[in-house]
Amino acid sequence: MIEKWWVFPFIAMLGISLLAFIPSPSNTLNPNKYIDCPENIFIKASTIDLYFDDTSDKIFLNDKLFVEEKKDEVYLTAPSQFSISSQSTKIVIGTKKRIQKLRVDGTSIKISGIAAITSIIIDGIGVDIDSDISCENIDIKGTGITVKGLLDCSTARINGTAVSLNIALANNTSMDLNCTNINATIKYYEDSPYFKTLRINGLSGVLSLILPKNDFFNVEKNISKNIVVNTFFY
Repeated sequence: MIEKWWVFPFIAMLGISLLAFIPSPSNTLNPNKYIDCPENIFIKASTIDLYFDDTSDKIFLNDKLFVEEKKDEVYLTAPSQFSISSQSTKIVIGTKKRIQKLRVDGTSIKISGIAAITSIIIDGIGVDIDSDISCENIDIKGTGITVKGLLDCSTARINGTAVSLNIALANNTSMDLNCTNINATIKYYEDSPYFKTLRINGLSGVLSLILPKNDFFNVEKNISKNIVVNTFFY
């Protein structure tokens, strides 16, 4: 009688090895090309994964994106088949040279990395930012907004339903927050002794405000009464 016990492990191993050659489906447009980074960048897609690379001056993107280049501007648009939220577009933007304007429109927007950009506009439903950004002004709109990191900016405006912040502010003169609910930690760096304003309009939430213990430092606060404010000094 011929022993056949070895057949089953062999078939199992063969099946595993064959699976390695079957390409797994991917719903992500990963970068496979690059273009020069202009002063103004406009991005429109449903689900966007955006990374700022401060060691590069190129934009890395997938060749399926529609690219329209004009003088000092580029428009990047995802194809129509990438219009549902489960399909993602990954873009890497080189921020070695300062960018003048960045606008990102999408449903789900994720941003990370380090950037120096003069003006930023983010408009989405779900916005998740974990980044150190230097800019003159930033405007963020969304339903659910999460922001972490350093915002070195003159003016910042955030409009959303549920807003979660864990940020440090540098060189900021005006911060405007409009939301339904807020859960935030905001730390002001002891940068310049300029007069600063912090306006928060919301129905509920908790704010931890961390301020430098400095006689010259002053923040004018206009915060809705329904928001609990805990102030700490360092």
